[in-house]
Amino acid sequence: MRIWRAKGQLRRIVCQARWSDSFDQPYFFFDLLPPLGGEGGIDRLPAYSSRLETHWSMTTNLAHATDIKESITTELNSFIQSQATGLSALDLERLTADLPVLRKRFTRLPLKTYRYLADQLEFLCRFVEDRVVRLGEDLTEQSVAEAAFALLYFQRAIDLIPDPIPDMGLLDDAIIVRLVLRRQEQAFKQSPYANRLWWQEENVKVEELLSIISPLRVSSFCLAATQRRPA
Repeated sequence: MRIWRAKGQLRRIVCQARWSDSFDQPYFFFDLLPPLGGEGGIDRLPAYSSRLETHWSMTTNLAHATDIKESITTELNSFIQSQATGLSALDLERLTADLPVLRKRFTRLPLKTYRYLADQLEFLCRFVEDRVVRLGEDLTEQSVAEAAFALLYFQRAIDLIPDPIPDMGLLDDAIIVRLVLRRQEQAFKQSPYANRLWWQEENVKVEELLSIISPLRVSSFCLAATQRRPA
């Protein structure tokens, strides 16, 4: 009776794994089964059954977390695009006037926590200055608009995470900047200042953002921002 009960548990778990989209090769579970013969073989079946259930649950949760991360990344990209598109010529004029003050803030950034952020922001400042002041470009250039928005987001007093919070207050700013650099990488690399920036692939740490604030908070913030004029 114990043998059939244990076999029934394992059959149920394997069937769940077989029909789950979370597994590319669901039959790997059989590799975890103990031999039916030998000392403790039958007695260990319930323990292995519990282990298999744990594996299945963890893999399902991991797939769900990955889906949330991808969804929030997509939402942040849409947020950047909509906010950059909504900037006005006056916004750009005010930003260029405020660049000296912004640069002073860059020197106070915690380099231990945000190793590349100061250099990335300085690059965006130079890019905007070069394209707007020297070349006379405007916000019709998407790369200029998104670079300007990243700087304005860093400048704004109200964002996803309050900046004064130690070690984590600038995480959302760093993510916005990194996403903009990734989105407009081709245009940015044509800048005469491109050699000043570290272009090696750097992960956008959305999972760290979601460990601090909820996905609902991110969504509601992005939605509210799109309903008001960018600042």
